[in-house]
Amino acid sequence: MLKKLLIVLPVIIFILWLYENSSSDETLIQHPPSKLETVGAKCLDLSERSVASLTPSIEYQKLELISRQSYTLFLCMTDRGFIENPTWRKVAEQRAVGIAQQQKISISEAVETMRRKDMAIFSEQNKQPSYWIVKK
Repeated sequence: MLKKLLIVLPVIIFILWLYENSSSDETLIQHPPSKLETVGAKCLDLSERSVASLTPSIEYQKLELISRQSYTLFLCMTDRGFIENPTWRKVAEQRAVGIAQQQKISISEAVETMRRKDMAIFSEQNKQPSYWIVKK
């Protein structure tokens, strides 16, 4: 009886291990990246490299670095056929009113902060329109 158990138990463990690995491989299969994700990753890398040699020492230089990086990303994306989504702008302006009142900043500053954050997101967001759309 013990010998049968010693033979059957490793077989059962092996079968369970195979089942677990096969089911986890299916969850690892991802969709191929979209054109937006591919171009966005390249442009984001380019924008990060554009400011890599700069070392800000005061607050103004930090803001200048962020501005330069977002401008490089914007130019790269527009050169590759993407523009700012007008739907995103409308939604952002509506959200900016509440954020501006809460943080006691101007509405345009709140929109600009959201723009700099959202322009670096290239995957689909559930409740928000994407910042980028293909130029028609």
